[in-house]
Amino acid sequence: MSRRMADAAAPRELTAGDEIGRYRIVRPLGRGGMGVVYVARDERLDREVAIKMIAGLVDDVARARFWREARSAASVNHPNICQVFEVDESTAGIYLAMELLEGEPLDRRLTRGALPSREALPVALAVLSALDALHARGFVHRDVKPSNIFITHHGPKLLDFGLARPAIEVMPNDGSTPVTQAGVIVGTPQYMAPEQVTGASVDGRTDLYSVGAVLFQMLAGRPPFTGTSGDVLFAALKENPPALQGPPEVVAIDRVIRRAMRKEPLERYSNASDMSADLSAISPSGSHAGSATPVRALTRIVVPPLRMARTDPDIEFLSFGLAEAMSGSLAMFGNVVVRAPAVAAKWSEDPTDLRKLAVQADVDLVISSSLRRAGPQLRVTTQVIDPSSGTVVGAATVNGMMDDIFALEDALTVAATGLLSSHVTMGTPRPSLALKRDVPANPRAFELYLRGLEESRALIGTARARELFEAAVDADPSFAPAWAALGRAYRVWGKYFEDREASNALAEAAFAKALSLSPDLPLAHRYLTHLESESGRAADAIARLLRHAATNRHDAQLFAGLVHACRYAGLFDASVAAHDEATRLDPNVLTGVEYSLAHLALSSREATERVARASTSADADFVLAAIGDERVARQAINELNMKNVPPAFQRSVDAVIASFTKPREEATLFIEQAMAAHTDPEALFLFGAMMVRIGNSERGLDVAARAVRAGYTPALTLAHNRSFEAVREHPLFVVMLEEAQRAVRAAQKVFENAGGPEMLGMPAATRLSN
Repeated sequence: MSRRMADAAAPRELTAGDEIGRYRIVRPLGRGGMGVVYVARDERLDREVAIKMIAGLVDDVARARFWREARSAASVNHPNICQVFEVDESTAGIYLAMELLEGEPLDRRLTRGALPSREALPVALAVLSALDALHARGFVHRDVKPSNIFITHHGPKLLDFGLARPAIEVMPNDGSTPVTQAGVIVGTPQYMAPEQVTGASVDGRTDLYSVGAVLFQMLAGRPPFTGTSGDVLFAALKENPPALQGPPEVVAIDRVIRRAMRKEPLERYSNASDMSADLSAISPSGSHAGSATPVRALTRIVVPPLRMARTDPDIEFLSFGLAEAMSGSLAMFGNVVVRAPAVAAKWSEDPTDLRKLAVQADVDLVISSSLRRAGPQLRVTTQVIDPSSGTVVGAATVNGMMDDIFALEDALTVAATGLLSSHVTMGTPRPSLALKRDVPANPRAFELYLRGLEESRALIGTARARELFEAAVDADPSFAPAWAALGRAYRVWGKYFEDREASNALAEAAFAKALSLSPDLPLAHRYLTHLESESGRAADAIARLLRHAATNRHDAQLFAGLVHACRYAGLFDASVAAHDEATRLDPNVLTGVEYSLAHLALSSREATERVARASTSADADFVLAAIGDERVARQAINELNMKNVPPAFQRSVDAVIASFTKPREEATLFIEQAMAAHTDPEALFLFGAMMVRIGNSERGLDVAARAVRAGYTPALTLAHNRSFEAVREHPLFVVMLEEAQRAVRAAQKVFENAGGPEMLGMPAATRLSN
């Protein structure tokens, strides 16, 4: 390296009184990754400036790049960007003369604690405004982090854009943990987007990921991912940030954060302006510092089924039973969200890859337990493990007796809670019934229940599942989950096979029994929602779900049920928002949001894109095809797997395909056959739309109108879908549209009165989906 290059790579230290260009050094101000910063006096303009001596320019290529970008940086003038006055070179090295800011960097402010949302939002909006200007000029900051955001009396300032170009980490070909080339600077892991970690190309969306991470830290007081640099980089590639708990606006902000921090750049905001618009629509609560509700990052926990020291048929039921009971008890606490044990069932058989479990289950902590039996005595050894590092946070052993299983469960839950409390803030337990009522009283009931769940995975297994659930409640009439699952089996049998009225009556009674035993049982609420919605009571379901969600705020199943109820009520925006909330809490939960997105795709480009990304199910394809997407219908001919589906679903697909490929008369026969196999008003509405589209207007309008009267009210689809273009002046259509719009307005009122917009982080003036 030449002497000149060495000087540039390591500029000499300056002291008070030294001159550099027309500036006289006053004192050192700080030291950063690019070099040392000094306060200096501009003798010509009689003002103080910040002088940054640039380090790390080790060759001519680096120097040329720096000069090119520095000149561009000096040309940008924005109120939220620290202004560069001059770029020059002296005997002491290359330097920048910049605006001297009064205040403190954001990272220093965060040492005193998190910011309330009313303070965090303006900072994020200012940074986004600065980035919007930078991106418009072709710049990518690449290093947005708290230390590069300076809080002044006149607003936040973004520092060091376009100048700090950290080398990118290189991923090994096998896709394992990232490694760093010797001597390569990787930037700040806590705020790096996945494409920075892997060395892929970056653009403005890379900066938006970093803004999301900074906004998370401003609210929670900690970065979204913690641990060693390797842990954080792995998390950036594979894991989701934890959900934030706080007042209603925090839910809305958290949804923005999660979109900004999606792994795929295409799934993030396309630009800073769009992200800023969503944040600007959020109104922070509270007007005084003391009134802010604390924000916490929810700790995500999973309790896998207990491992057995040896095969023992007499206590096999305890593997899932104790895990379920512990999960229910831990879920009562306000600062944790607990995954279902079934998510970790496979891991319990091969506990060799904790990190894989953490990614698949989306958890921060694992409560791993093993069970031993010696005659009537039971011993459970439990550990709380941090899967990102494999560290055992704490361990305990609990003893019990076969004749008092519930005492063992209570002691085990107390022990687990104590171990967790040393690692996380558990919060105040939520009021609830003793959740151990959801544990079966005997192993036979639980075995039958589990076998029924396996059968119910496929619709053609409904009859066998129903038999198994009936046997389970006979074996233990107080086992609420079995009653809930039985109610679902009855409803599905009536919907897809036969005896709808009788089956629905049995389902209603089973759900009532489940909720009488366990009023807060989320699965019972979700399954009941389907029955109520299909029976014209979607608004009732909305009110009930929101009422229970208010005291069971972190249960994804309740919000998954809300997705369904809001769709039937024509509240498509609310349905999608409920999905976002459900998956914010549990990315593995199934919601059926594809149906709602398919309807919204008629008028929303974003919804169309989300359908394209998320639609791997035949359900969404069926809706899109039924309301007039010929491309999807023809694609379905080749791609739909019709193996193991009930006849009613087969007829539905045949009808859709025929509506695009057969003459009108022949297509009408296919649609009539499909209608004869269905009673669900949603399916009937779609068949009516198909009839209208192929030109059988009178019959189609009659069917669609009956569906609307039965409680399925997609006013948005009626108003905008091209299938109804030719009949908009028809008296029956006019009446049907007015009826649907009235129903949507009534449901919207129920939704708002029950606190739906606040619960889902939506603006209070949610637009009506019609």
